Amino acid sequence: MVALRGVVRTAVVLLMVCGAGLAFLGWEGRGPLAGRFGVATEQLTPESVLTSGTGGDPHVVNVGFPWSEEGYCPSEFRVTATETAARVVVGQVQRREPRGDTSCLGVGAENARAFVALTLKAPLGARPVFRALDGEPLPVTRQP
Repeated sequence: MVALRGVVRTAVVLLMVCGAGLAFLGWEGRGPLAGRFGVATEQLTPESVLTSGTGGDPHVVNVGFPWSEEGYCPSEFRVTATETAARVVVGQVQRREPRGDTSCLGVGAENARAFVALTLKAPLGARPVFRALDGEPLPVTRQP
């Protein structure tokens, strides 16, 4: 009888841990519960890169992507990159739209384009930037 209680207790604890893990992944917009918790996700294709210029952080670039709405919340978007000494490859922009009643200090879109900040491990310098989706080079506008 004591052994059975131990097995049941272990099973309950495992189910609780697994449930909490799935809920956390769903809140982060990943896993089978992504649509039920926290965020809805969308992938957008990067089209350009803009450097920060003089006085800006040389590790930060802004990745431009198509955006047809009037404004957006910068915190809705994330982008990652793979870097080598010779090049930077930018992945898809991930949109993570908060669910429910959330407030945001909106930013206006310009020429049907929005931007998301990307922090690089090393300054961009003269390295070319490519899109991971299809290997196409992205135009880089280097601010003075």
